[in-house]
Amino acid sequence: MPNLLAMALATASTIAVAVSMVFVKKATRKNLSKMLFDKMFIAGGMLFVAGIVLIILALKLEALSVVFPVGSLTYVWVMLLSAKFLEERINKWKIFAVFFIVIGMLLTIF
Repeated sequence: MPNLLAMALATASTIAVAVSMVFVKKATRKNLSKMLFDKMFIAGGMLFVAGIVLIILALKLEALSVVFPVGSLTYVWVMLLSAKFLEERINKWKIFAVFFIVIGMLLTIF
């Protein structure tokens, strides 16, 4: 049975990284010089670093072969967040892919 704290930290990491990607994507609507000083871009960078710190903490508690598959959840969160905040479409193929990502992650961990 995997360490639950490590799994929680790894999951929190995936959420932080997914939110950071949405923030960075929103910041890219500006030109490069303005984007680098945009609050969304800076917040996205900070969240990305926080996500890396969380995954490092998870790796201190659990094996890489257990923690790493949890990282695939980032794709799930990005899909959901981009639909909500970037108005991107979710189609049946994306749902199908997410199903396999989650099943594959669970089979790898357990």
